Amino acid sequence: MNLSGIMTEYKVPDYLRNVDYRFRTGEVGKILSLSLSKINSCVDNGSLRGYRIPGSRHRRVVNMGEKGLIDFIEEHELPFDRLELFFLNEGLITHDPNK
Repeated sequence: MNLSGIMTEYKVPDYLRNVDYRFRTGEVGKILSLSLSKINSCVDNGSLRGYRIPGSRHRRVVNMGEKGLIDFIEEHELPFDRLELFFLNEGLITHDPNK
């Protein structure tokens, strides 16, 4: 339930859940409106599943699976509209199949 007392749906639909994509941490930061350092911290402490690129400081965040971005969004009751827009802009989805 959000602050206005209206029930808000935080369950990410299957058509977004099934997209296999590896995000850059900056992309995740923009999608979630969180700082790059916060995203890196979440990856490093294991609350967000990701990995370091070998021989680099760069990280990637996975979308699917346990503690992936989808689980993180649902667990923290974050809106998923920017995730949907990102997938549309990247051509990973074309539309909501439920519409």
